[in-house]
Order: sequence, then structure tokens, then C-alpha cells
Amino acid sequence: MKNKECKKSARQYKRKYFDNLAAQAEYAVKNNDIRKVYNITYQIAGKKRVLEKPIKNKQGKAHHQGGTNQKMG
Repeated sequence: MKNKECKKSARQYKRKYFDNLAAQAEYAVKNNDIRKVYNITYQIAGKKRVLEKPIKNKQGKAHHQGGTNQKMG
């Protein structure tokens, strides 16, 4: 019985969380805050952005391992 109640509670919490995110996104759209909309979209999609950090050598200079080192957002 407790397991069923726990799952039901988790579903309700998750639904409230996503409803809150949707409301924040709507508010951001009304205020033309595209960055906020973009970030909320990534939260809803469940994707995480990985930013590459340069590796430093012993002297403290950045060492790049090929590829691009671009920030997203």
C-alpha cells in the first residue's frame, strides 16, 4: 500500500514541477526572454549541456585537445 501511495505522490510532484516550468516558459515568452525559454526547454527535454574546460599544464597555460571549444548559451 505504501509503495502505491509513494508512486502516486511522485507522479503528482512531477506533474506540478512540469506545470510550473511550463508557466515560467509562458511568462518568459510574454517578456521576450528567449534565453530563459531556451533553458527551460533544455530542462524539460532532460538534456544536459557539457561545456569543455581547457586542460592546463604545470605552467598554467591552457592546452587544447583539438575540436572546437565553444560555449552553448
